[in-house]
Amino acid sequence: YMADKVSATWQILDSHLEGRKFICGDTPCHADYMAVIYTSWEHYFPTVKITFGANVKRLVEDIKNLPEFTEGYSADSAEFKMAV
Repeated sequence: YMADKVSATWQILDSHLEGRKFICGDTPCHADYMAVIYTSWEHYFPTVKITFGANVKRLVEDIKNLPEFTEGYSADSAEFKMAV
């Protein structure tokens, strides 16, 4: 039940990203970075399937390749893995 609700919430963001590069415009902001990090949390719930739309997946690809994002993960000796 909750997986459906969470997926529906991701669909709201997916719709918002239609025609936009990032959540608040042409440059990434904290919300973009946090949304991308949240996409990786599904691995904490292996029996739950969360659905992400194409625009969210694109956002993840755009953000995870930014130097500051990869450097942040490297500084923590971590690797970003989207659950999708």
